[in-house]
Amino acid sequence: MAMLSNRKAAQAVVVVACVMPSSAWAQVDIVYVDHVAGTPFASGGDWGDAIQYLRDGLARANVQLALPVFDEVEVWVVASDEQDPYVTDQDANNPLGTADRDAAFVLQDRIRLYGGFVGEETDRVERDPDSNKTILSAVSELTAVGSNHVLFADIKLWEDCVVSGFTITGGDSDSDGGGALLTTLPPFFIGGTPVPVFTRCHFRDNQAARFGGGVASVIRFPVFQPVFVNCRFTGNSAGSAGGAHYYSNPVMGGAAPNEFYNCLFVGNYAEDGGGALAFDDDRFQGFVYGCTFFDNETGASGFGGGISIGLSTPCSPSSQLGFLSIFSSIFWANSDSEGTDESAQISDRFGNAPCSIPDPHADVNLDHCCIQGLDSYTRPSNIGSDPLFVSTASDDYRLSDHSPCRDRGSIAGFAGDVWDIDDDDDLDERLDFALRNRVVAAVADMGCLEFFCFGDTNDDAVVDFVDLLNVVSTWGTCPTPPMACLGDVNQDGDVDFFDLLTVLTNWGCGEPDPDSLETVLASIGLSTSDWNTLIDCIENGTQAEQENCVCWLEHYLAECVPSCPNLPDCPDGDPLSKH
Repeated sequence: MAMLSNRKAAQAVVVVACVMPSSAWAQVDIVYVDHVAGTPFASGGDWGDAIQYLRDGLARANVQLALPVFDEVEVWVVASDEQDPYVTDQDANNPLGTADRDAAFVLQDRIRLYGGFVGEETDRVERDPDSNKTILSAVSELTAVGSNHVLFADIKLWEDCVVSGFTITGGDSDSDGGGALLTTLPPFFIGGTPVPVFTRCHFRDNQAARFGGGVASVIRFPVFQPVFVNCRFTGNSAGSAGGAHYYSNPVMGGAAPNEFYNCLFVGNYAEDGGGALAFDDDRFQGFVYGCTFFDNETGASGFGGGISIGLSTPCSPSSQLGFLSIFSSIFWANSDSEGTDESAQISDRFGNAPCSIPDPHADVNLDHCCIQGLDSYTRPSNIGSDPLFVSTASDDYRLSDHSPCRDRGSIAGFAGDVWDIDDDDDLDERLDFALRNRVVAAVADMGCLEFFCFGDTNDDAVVDFVDLLNVVSTWGTCPTPPMACLGDVNQDGDVDFFDLLTVLTNWGCGEPDPDSLETVLASIGLSTSDWNTLIDCIENGTQAEQENCVCWLEHYLAECVPSCPNLPDCPDGDPLSKH
């Protein structure tokens, strides 16, 4: 399919981010960008001399990369607010923007882009993209003119690429790929494996006149393989197909899957097909693992509010070359022209009638999934029951206590954190959308978020007396590292009354029929009055009184856990005179 011309874009683009796999010998430089505290013509060598505009920071990264001493360059970007984002057409020479529709941030090899900083970090693991929103926008508040794409990739000499921790918004393409347009030109490709990886990114409120409101991936070389990990797609729209993401493989076909892990698709729209995802052409390939699709939709005559599959040659042998593997995912409340039945969640009718040679779904492998209106995908591992999210009205897509999606997922596809999305160098851990353990007790849940109870200190998906004991037994300042302190529920480095209160507030979470706190207290010989005395002491006493009361509470609770080791003597007498 014809794509947007990049004739003018080649003159207006700025490099963004790509990465070679790290190695022991790699020399990595860092360029610092701060839209608020930075200055236009700074060196970018540290936070104190940060560059103000991202375009200039990326230009500086190119200069550094040209030096033989550096194999990779990272660009660390401080958070920005909605009123003053990093805009595609702003730099030191154009602080008011240029109103150039072809301006974009462009991917280039060996430059990595990371958002989520506050401007004082010394290690990338300290950044927090969830709290520190770093916005890349196609729309300048000063010019009110949006560009076609926020990110652009016309890939020629790629290695592995990463863009991590950004909100990508405002793209307004008159063709394809409002948030990002990713494409390849095989005659110029030399070596490597082009795998652009987007982690912890939010594609929000982008639009395209044709395909891929959030992202359009047009595969013109068989090894081009975009990967999206822990990404959110909301409010994106397309005039034809792929509200959140559109995939096309019009030239060579073959092994070039798009992959989605722990992603959330909510409220995206496409007029013709694929309110969230659209896979077009007869050699489409894709993997969707642990994702949630909710309230995505098509126009009045469209198909596949969740996912649509379009076959260029319906019911031909070649149409069976494409495949889509979907595991541990939830499809609910997605709608198309025929309502919210199974075909509205996943449809193979975009562009053509369903292919039935030899099976209507020979090109889709759907396992361990929850799908509304379950019909033709019926098998023991799939369910059609309401997933019972905590609160879709509050944008909370965690599973509730009684969700049928709990422990019904597959651990397939969650081999480890190979992209190190939380920057902690632990590649073996398996994480969900919220960076919590994806696999608990050797099983996984359906959807992008594992069931989680606030106050669960030992990752058993239950809040009970063991968690209460973990809090009181590790009371005080946590040792280094803080992760060794089980009772530090909010991970602030201290186990204190807040952590205790969190456990008590969420008591019984995860248990279908939990014992009440009163029942547990009675089993260890504490009345309600006794309990209130201890809590008052812990909340309002002096530091010495608090430590003593917590110590004695640990002695009482330990009676519930016979395997508990010998407890230390408390600094003072039993405040209840009962032990």
